[in-house]
Amino acid sequence: MKNIKFIVLIIVILIIGVLVFILNTNTKEENKDKQFNQQIASNIQNNSIETKEVTNSAMYFTIKSCIDTYMKYLSEHNKEAIYSVLSLDYIQDNNIDVDNVLNHVQILDGRNIDFTIHEMRVENEDKDIQTYYINGVIRSNNSNKQAKMTINIDITNKVFNVIPDVIEGVFDE
Repeated sequence: MKNIKFIVLIIVILIIGVLVFILNTNTKEENKDKQFNQQIASNIQNNSIETKEVTNSAMYFTIKSCIDTYMKYLSEHNKEAIYSVLSLDYIQDNNIDVDNVLNHVQILDGRNIDFTIHEMRVENEDKDIQTYYINGVIRSNNSNKQAKMTINIDITNKVFNVIPDVIEGVFDE
């Protein structure tokens, strides 16, 4: 009987330890994302943002794939999926939650949705987290809409997030 209580106590302690570790890891990742996005915002406000045109075709198609995924989520009105790819700062700045996420993004209707990239610029090309500014057109059901967005790619963790609005001044060169 004492052995069973001891084993249960050890299991409970291990479970609590794992949960604390997971929560701590998520908080660190959120802080890293927030610091990165704050740095971008600071650079833009100080007009010190330096970008260059994307010439790497592999990265072009990687970004295009991220955009296509995001467009798919928008066309399906998939609130959870849209929320999961939005930038944490964008979510916090606009008080977005899963229930109101569709009020803060451009809703797309139709099945044949395509995003044509007209211009793509990159910031921090040699860093683990890269920021891509995209200017293009969304083609859907015989209509074309100008669209601009920012995609942050974390090369190390192989994840991306989206900021639906472009930051002014990137394409004004």
